[in-house]
Amino acid sequence: MLQEASSLLRKLCMKNLILKYMKKVTPGFKSKMDEKVEAESLFKGKKSLYGDSVKNMFVDSRLDEHHERLISSVFDSKVKSMEEKVKYSSVVTKFDRHGYKPRKRLMILTDQHLYLVTDKDCALKDKIPYDQITGILSSCHGDGLFIVTVKPDENGVKGDLILRSEEVIEVITKLAMIGKKSDVVQVISDHSISHGLSGGKAGTIDFVKGPVDSMKKGKNGHFCVSNIGVIQDIHLFLFNQTIDRNQIL
Repeated sequence: MLQEASSLLRKLCMKNLILKYMKKVTPGFKSKMDEKVEAESLFKGKKSLYGDSVKNMFVDSRLDEHHERLISSVFDSKVKSMEEKVKYSSVVTKFDRHGYKPRKRLMILTDQHLYLVTDKDCALKDKIPYDQITGILSSCHGDGLFIVTVKPDENGVKGDLILRSEEVIEVITKLAMIGKKSDVVQVISDHSISHGLSGGKAGTIDFVKGPVDSMKKGKNGHFCVSNIGVIQDIHLFLFNQTIDRNQIL
C-alpha cells in the first residue's frame, strides 16, 4: 500500500515539475530547440561536421555591426519588398558557376526569398523564391560546401548556387525550415556532385583527399574540393548507414 502511494506521489511530483518547466519555456526558446531537432534529423550520422554543432544554439544573424547597419539602411529599403520579413542572415562564399572564383556574399533569408548581396554595398546578386529551390545538397565531409539547386532558367536564374559557410549545419537547417524545404535536403556520400548551369548544361564538383583543405578549379575543369578527412568521412557515413539498416531490420 505504501509503495503504491509512493509511486503515485512520485508521478504527481514529476508531472508538476514538467508543467512548471513548460510554463517557463518561451516561444523563442522552443523555436531554437525545434531547430536543433531539425538539424539532428537532417545530419546526425550523415555529415562529419554535425557533432561540432550540437553544443551551440543557432542564432538569427551571423553578421557584424557594420553589415547589420548595411542591411537596415540598404537591403530593407531598396532590395526586399516592404512586406517581407528577414528571418536569418550570414556571411557565405559564393563560387562562380564556370570559373569557380570565390566571392564574399551576404546571405539573407526572408519569409519569401533567398537573397545573395555584396558585402560592400548590399547590391543584389541573386534572388531565389523558395518554390524554385529543388534541392539543398552537401557532402558527408567536413568542407562546409553546399549546393542550392534551382529550377533552370526561370526568372533570370543562371543555374545552381555553389556556396560555402563556416556554419553550414546552421545555414542549411535555417534554409530548410524557413523555406519549408526539409524534404529536399540531401547529404551525398559520392565522390562527385553535379551542379546545373544555364542552358541545361552541368558542371562537376569532385571531393578528393588532400594534404590541406582547399577549394579550387582543377586541371580537368571540375571544381575540386580537397579535404584531409574525405576517406574517413565516407567510411563513417557508410558505417552509420549500415547501423541504421540493421536497426530497422
